[in-house]
Amino acid sequence: MSNYEFDTVTEWLEYWFDVRKHICLLADKCCACIYKLLGGKPLGSLAGEVDQLREEFALITTGEKRYPKEDRPFEEKATVPEMLGKIKSKFFQSIQNFTNQFAGFLVKDEQKQRLAMVNLTTAKSTLSTMQNYFTEIAIDFGFQEMQLPLCVMETQNIERLIMCCSYYQTHSPNKYFNKYQIKDWYDGHCRDERKIAENGLSELDSKYSIHFPDQIYTIDMLSYYPIIVDNLDVASESNLTEWLLGCITFADTSFDYLVILSANEVGKIHPTALQIPRRMLVDLKKAIESDDNSLFDKLTPPYPVDVTRQMLSCFIKKYDLPEADDTNLDALPIGDVAEELWVYSKSVELLTEPEDDSYLASEIQGIRTNIDGMLCLLKDKLLPNDFDWLVNICNDVFLGKRFDDALFNDTIERFAQRNVEK
Repeated sequence: MSNYEFDTVTEWLEYWFDVRKHICLLADKCCACIYKLLGGKPLGSLAGEVDQLREEFALITTGEKRYPKEDRPFEEKATVPEMLGKIKSKFFQSIQNFTNQFAGFLVKDEQKQRLAMVNLTTAKSTLSTMQNYFTEIAIDFGFQEMQLPLCVMETQNIERLIMCCSYYQTHSPNKYFNKYQIKDWYDGHCRDERKIAENGLSELDSKYSIHFPDQIYTIDMLSYYPIIVDNLDVASESNLTEWLLGCITFADTSFDYLVILSANEVGKIHPTALQIPRRMLVDLKKAIESDDNSLFDKLTPPYPVDVTRQMLSCFIKKYDLPEADDTNLDALPIGDVAEELWVYSKSVELLTEPEDDSYLASEIQGIRTNIDGMLCLLKDKLLPNDFDWLVNICNDVFLGKRFDDALFNDTIERFAQRNVEK
């Protein structure tokens, strides 16, 4: 068994640092390919270099050895740092999927481009989690001097790759192309996307004091647009109705969720935010325009979520992270489980081509791992019948049941009602 594990934690860390450096080199070479093609030049030897790096990356990650004494059946097992499995499925697997789809991305195969951007976005959203994970271990084993510059290089290279790929999707080759114009275009593009959302909320902004974000955040493939509203009582039914009607134009944005945070008169953030799915606003708009009252019953409702550092980091002004109330069901990841089930069901529904099989298998396995982790947390927090109900829903979806907006609605409403009863 020891032939398949590292002898020391130092060797294990050096292995993962080498993998991460390899990713940085791959990202740099992918950008170089895009620069060449945008300038109307042939790739030349670059194509072979990228392909060789891709094969090397696949080889070293496939031949991964275990953490020292991770799996010794007849010995005391070592304490393996937690979260590695999730990080491997979310970050490293997403990078590998992207590199496998990159050739199709360059020839502007629409399906390959879409999947490549999904994987790249997923990797970027998990980047800081992966870096924080290795930072904690690096501190214990004296690797801080290697970790810090590597994190800087990773962040720069992944962000540059996303900018390059986004630019490449919407631009044709031009002999006057200059690679330094990509960042200006990308910053302007993101600013314009946020401005559409901000303009759509202008009517509410005239009545409430709204703080708009300087950037958005992503979780896996989903994008979130957070705002902070001064002195907003999100528990008020009249306020909620007014906000839902005032937010309808958010349906025309490119973001998946509107996240509403509330601050009191001294700027302290309430620990619970309200998350509104854009698809709910699309359906609400359709229901109003069609004058069909039956459509209102099928709407996916907003639901409460814990405020996180990731949300607060989107604003120029610095806010302290509030403490969550662990006794409140709103503080539990019920909405996160429902969200993951929706993504799971949507992935199965959309990724139906034979070339999607590998990515789909990886994606749904990662989602199941996430859900299993949240269910472990919820087991001691929920009543037995509520927990069993949620587990049965998850198992039904894993067996092929479609987790549509109505089922999403039922899940959220069931636990929202439990909170009221509590």
